[in-house]
Amino acid sequence: MNLHLVNFRQLVCKYIGECNGETDDEREPTVTRESTETDPLMTENVVKLPYGTDEDDMETGTSSSSGDLHDVKICAICFDKPRNCIFVPCGHFVTCHDCGLRIKDEENELCPICRRLIKKVKKLIIP
Repeated sequence: MNLHLVNFRQLVCKYIGECNGETDDEREPTVTRESTETDPLMTENVVKLPYGTDEDDMETGTSSSSGDLHDVKICAICFDKPRNCIFVPCGHFVTCHDCGLRIKDEENELCPICRRLIKKVKKLIIP
């Protein structure tokens, strides 16, 4: 706990005890730990975001619509066919098989996401 929070908590407990008629002798001693330079200044709060939501969405109170999630399934090149292939070795899943083959057959043969050389285009059968 942050040293300031510990001190504040002690003051509140002391005040509550005095209001209830307790004296310092009646209460159990409080053990405090000195803070060090490596202690974090603030406590870390881990927030788990639901699928399809990012930090900006949490601030605005919105999340991805089904249309946004549908766009993830459509080829990023032609926007007509579903994504159904991966590039080897990078493993990116961004195009339909036709567009993937066309990119592979081009002169540069580079993945549109990471720009790694595409050695193979593997077609996926998605039910």
